[in-house]
Amino acid sequence: MGAPLFLRKNLRGQLEPVDEAGVEALSHYKAGDVVRGELRKPRNPRRHRWYWALCGLVAENSERTAEEVSTLLKLATGHRDTLALKAGACPHCGGDVEKVAYLPKSISFAKMDEAEFAAFTERCVYVVVTRLLPGVDAPILKADIEAMLS
Repeated sequence: MGAPLFLRKNLRGQLEPVDEAGVEALSHYKAGDVVRGELRKPRNPRRHRWYWALCGLVAENSERTAEEVSTLLKLATGHRDTLALKAGACPHCGGDVEKVAYLPKSISFAKMDEAEFAAFTERCVYVVVTRLLPGVDAPILKADIEAMLS
């Protein structure tokens, strides 16, 4: 598989290459050719900084580090994998007990595109204002983070 191809949608609604590498890659196809690909909007680095500012703000107002807040947000928003563990016998009733562990998923640029990460950060804000810093207003929280990044 070759290097990623970056395209932009023009005013006519058509996708066009944004650089010479894209022009070269598309030159191998003629009009009407069907190609298969995956469309992903590249991540906005500013949103990534925004997320870590959110984690830092929560950490400053709790007994956690920013990394711990990030892990907690991933788990609380459902951005996790579920790992089934060996079932055991319940010490009280003797029945089988199913055990699971939750492992946070990556939020790397390669793992989440802009749309996925934007939705994830919105879920994070909800978790912060409802569970981690209850009583904080979401618009005020977002404004504070924007001010931190300015």
